[in-house]
Formats: sequence, structure tokens, C-alpha cells
Amino acid sequence: MIRFLAVLTIALGLPALAGAAAPASAEENPACAAAMPLLDEAARGEAQGRAALRPPPSASRMLTFTGPDGALLTAPGDDGRSGWFTIESDLPVEVAPPALATIRAFTGASPASATDCADFLREALARGLRLVRETEKPRLRGGLYAVRIQTVGLPVVSPDGAEALAYVDSTAGPLAGGGNLVLLRRAADGGWTIAGRLVLWIS
Repeated sequence: MIRFLAVLTIALGLPALAGAAAPASAEENPACAAAMPLLDEAARGEAQGRAALRPPPSASRMLTFTGPDGALLTAPGDDGRSGWFTIESDLPVEVAPPALATIRAFTGASPASATDCADFLREALARGLRLVRETEKPRLRGGLYAVRIQTVGLPVVSPDGAEALAYVDSTAGPLAGGGNLVLLRRAADGGWTIAGRLVLWIS
């Protein structure tokens, strides 16, 4: 509850609530630093006010994507490939999956939003994104939602600090959406880059 109130305080520009912990900054928290590369995608290609951020799915819902102990994240497809990929020259290219320790850290963590990070939230609001409640129903306009609703989960950093996993999704209409797990890896300079993805669902 305190986390929600702190985020609401920043989003609405309200005075800080007594006793409410402020969201972490990228400098204070490696997970917040890992979240910043995800912001470019969330804000890309939408007019001001036409995109919104919602909370991540519950832990029980995430289990349907990951399976117990993350088994579904490492299971090979029918072609024997891992399913983790990146895009090069407009084509999918297989990439090495995350380490098992990274997957275990992700499946063992409680889902949280990247908007819990002060720097991410501040930049998201500055780019015209807004926050929506999980129960808010988007209005339809010409078969699509009036706003593109997105989730950017707070990345979960591996025990060795070299990788992170984050749940992200984007829904533009009742049958126009998809969700991915994003693999981030720490670069030599200490920054984070998106290294690959695993498709979890498409509608």
C-alpha cells in the first residue's frame, strides 16, 4: 500500500506522504537502472497522451507463463530452439537464454512495476505516458483502444548482477496485443542493454 501511495504521489504531483518511502532511483537500485532501456519502447510511436502504463500481472498469472521454477522459460520449441531471440536486419536471430540463476530469481520475485522507480516514472510522465489502474477499461475507437495500454515490469536482477529479466506487454485493442519476457544484460561500461526476448502470449 505504501508503494502504491508513493507512486500516486509522484504521478499526481502531491506532497510526499508522511512515512511513505520514495521510489528508488536508477543510481540507488540496479533493477531501476535495468528498467531504463525499456522506457524507449514504451514511449515510441505514440502521440502525447496516447499510451498508458498499468501494473504487472499477479504472481499467480505469471505462473501460467513461466511454469513452476521457470520451466517454461527454458523449454525448447518444436524445432529444438530455446525461443529466446533478438531482431537483426528485420529477422529473428536466436540468442543464448538467461542463466538458470536469473530465471530462478525472476520466478521467485513478486511482480512489481518499473514505475516504482522514481527516474523511470518521472521520464515516463515527461514523455506523455500516464498511469492506469488494473481495472480501468480502455475506450474503443475504430476497433482499437483510444490509448495503447502497456505493462513494464520492474526487472529482476540475477544474483551475479550480470543479467535481468522483465515482463513487458502492449495492448492496442481486444485482438491486438502481446507480452514478452525481456532479457537485459549488463554491458562492459556498466549500463544495461536489451539482449533478447521470449514471446509469452499474443492476442
